[in-house]
Amino acid sequence: MKTALAIWAALLVLGGLSPAFAAEDGAEQIIPLGTFMFVYTDPRQVVEMYALSSGATLIKSSHLDKATGRVSIQPKTALKKSEALKLMEKALLEQAGVVITKLDGNRVSVTYNEALPLTNVIPLEPDGKPMEDPFPPQPAKKPGQK
Repeated sequence: MKTALAIWAALLVLGGLSPAFAAEDGAEQIIPLGTFMFVYTDPRQVVEMYALSSGATLIKSSHLDKATGRVSIQPKTALKKSEALKLMEKALLEQAGVVITKLDGNRVSVTYNEALPLTNVIPLEPDGKPMEDPFPPQPAKKPGQK
């Protein structure tokens, strides 16, 4: 549920659906503190948010479904839209092994590299205590195991 709320908040702000946060006079959009965050979010959802926010056409690797890390982003300040996009790129790379590479024009390559070391980021509650992962990783099942 928290993941869905985080994505909805990010959609409102990054997707430009909220006129309250619209940029004036061609200036870059500013995302207020507390309206952009991801908490233990599936990397595929963050990639979709990246696509919606950037307007880029994604060329996705068929291996993207193998990304198992969870992405958490909790900015401490307001962000420009370009900063939020860079933050998503960095978090996807470091926390899930998902690599975003700009190609030509408006196209972006999205791949998964299982050889990359991953950083586990534990998001914090407003009181500073660590949040529990609502969807902890499940151990892999062995062949023949139910």
